[in-house]
Amino acid sequence: MIYIFDIDNTLYKGSTVRTFLPAAFREGIIPRSIVFVLPYYFFLFRGGNVKASITRKRIRALQGFSEAAMAGLAGRLFREKIKKGLNDPVLQEIRKAKEKGAEVVLATSSFRILVEPIAEYVGADTIIASEIGFSGGISTGYLQSLPPYREGKKARVMDHLSAAGREPGDIVFYTDHHDDLPLLFAAGRPVAVNPTRKLRRIARKRHWDLLEGPD
Repeated sequence: MIYIFDIDNTLYKGSTVRTFLPAAFREGIIPRSIVFVLPYYFFLFRGGNVKASITRKRIRALQGFSEAAMAGLAGRLFREKIKKGLNDPVLQEIRKAKEKGAEVVLATSSFRILVEPIAEYVGADTIIASEIGFSGGISTGYLQSLPPYREGKKARVMDHLSAAGREPGDIVFYTDHHDDLPLLFAAGRPVAVNPTRKLRRIARKRHWDLLEGPD
């Protein structure tokens, strides 16, 4: 089996991007002017209009950031905030999967550079995340691959399975949100973690596993 875990509000009781941005603004790593363009990309994602072609478009809101500064801040925020906000029941599931010798994958629409400290801490084998391109240590504004959100997450996971010679039925997938329904429907064993109302209703109807603990 391959155990796949969403991060925001599943493994981590919060949003990695929302944890990162205020600190990045304070330290001048990312300009505050980004807040004026973020809503456009938020509604683009929420509307399900993200296609593979997005990797051919420069997103100026993601251009000109220092890779070293972003990685350094992500590591510090993990140690100071995120580590204590990890969801213990989900951590236990990861430990069990590791004890079985199973592959552990973190699949998130957050940015890889922000979640790498989490992956290292839990011993994840693979990260599937949004990938910012860098050249000479500075972000180019281009995404390196399809962002793993909704159908995009399913597509990225299916690509990973194909490369590994595995089938969707081999997946155990943990998530909190109904936005992940495309992958949940494909998974051999879907697990709803402290789910949204909509996901809870669907999980009960389909007799999916529920994993609940402190929010």
